[in-house]
Amino acid sequence: MPRVAVVIPCYNRAHCIADAVQSALDQTRPPERIVVVNDGSTDPSNQVLAGFGKRITVIDQPNAGVAAARNTGVAAADDCDLIAFLDSDDVWDPGKLERQLPLHDRADVVLSASNWAWADRPDEPEYERLGIGPAGVGDEPALATLLRFEGHGFWLPTWIVRRDALCRVGGFDPRMKRVEDTRVLFRLSFEGCFAICEQVGTLRSSQVDSVQLTDTASAAYQADYVPATIEVLLETYARAWRLESALQQRLRRFAAYYLLSHAKLLAAAGDRAGARRRAREALAFGAAGRHRLQALVLWLVPGAYVRLSSRRSIQ
Repeated sequence: MPRVAVVIPCYNRAHCIADAVQSALDQTRPPERIVVVNDGSTDPSNQVLAGFGKRITVIDQPNAGVAAARNTGVAAADDCDLIAFLDSDDVWDPGKLERQLPLHDRADVVLSASNWAWADRPDEPEYERLGIGPAGVGDEPALATLLRFEGHGFWLPTWIVRRDALCRVGGFDPRMKRVEDTRVLFRLSFEGCFAICEQVGTLRSSQVDSVQLTDTASAAYQADYVPATIEVLLETYARAWRLESALQQRLRRFAAYYLLSHAKLLAAAGDRAGARRRAREALAFGAAGRHRLQALVLWLVPGAYVRLSSRRSIQ
């Protein structure tokens, strides 16, 4: 039977960390270890965690960010085969591990993910909204699942990952402000299969506070998210010679979409040279249809694109 560790990063979550930890302790198939990494909290998080005594392992470290905190937890769980991730403001259904772990009976499964829902909408599973399912190991390659324009839904607090595979791909990149989990997913897609558990296993917090990202549609967020995603996609494309042609083409379309999105952001910010460069790259990756038209305008006359888009002429 594989040994499972739960890794929970925590930064200033005294108000909610107890619920997260308790949901891990309440599993019908208990994990062998629960590791909470207190990432330099300045609130009473440590006092709350101390109340759990020896039932959990608490590691204190100077604030280094969530990626580094997760890496610390994974390193500490060196006696376990599988790592299950949980965020400090979310909770698991009691049967999550019991339902999801059998998916790892197949040796080629490197990652499994369970369905999830927002805490204030528990009867609206996200996989149904995205058209994902059924349970089990998908028929398509793992990378194909990630390259769904509708979204793949593999939210990190639903993951169970083989520790050896996670270590092989380098864990989470602490220098990335965004999409460090996406990089791990794309790298893991070359290591084996992904599996899906269609029952809801995680309830995602509906509360937003100063620690959380407040607006994923904001220009500031997009300015970090889009180029970081491009970095991940171009890294993946460098390995695309190993992929079947249809999957290569899907990856090119995905990259073209994000390159064009970055060109738009740069043009709006007044960086015309950067906008031209990204638009040219989007064209090289095969931007088609209206996206090709937008890329051509951004390449040739980025200032005109900004003026036109403000009037919603070519959106």
